[in-house]
Amino acid sequence: FVLFGAELGREAMAYCDVVDPADFCGRWERTKREENMAAFATWRGISKEALAAALAEPEVQVIVECTKSSLTTIRQLAQREGYQEEYTVSLDGTYELIPERLAKVGNVLLPGNKAGTWMHRWDAEGLLSEQVEVVNGVEHVVRLWRTVRGREMVAVLGIFK
Repeated sequence: FVLFGAELGREAMAYCDVVDPADFCGRWERTKREENMAAFATWRGISKEALAAALAEPEVQVIVECTKSSLTTIRQLAQREGYQEEYTVSLDGTYELIPERLAKVGNVLLPGNKAGTWMHRWDAEGLLSEQVEVVNGVEHVVRLWRTVRGREMVAVLGIFK
């Protein structure tokens, strides 16, 4: 199930060997992302109201530091209990616990991540984030790739399989 039109990543030279990871640093605000989301929400059992609310709210990430081995960010979801949290993730492909408050208030679109974990690493396509989501008793893998598209945009492409 393709969320945003990406193809599965191909292993090759890592993206961070071609693009400076520091280019991810800065304040990034999610733009409205509607492509394929209605189909995803229907399949996932998310109400139209919950989807609309999740997509309407500005999601801000201030990436403080990004290296080949880690990423430190401040995540802000103002309409969800005034959520703001700074955390660091390893970029080594190891599954780690999602920060507890983020898992509680920020995970509207992926409520089936029962383990409460995620993984981040570089591959040929970009900075990969991965979570395992259980839907109707079946495990699926959600993969999101972030790539720098100039100083004004970080693109996020995803696959739900």
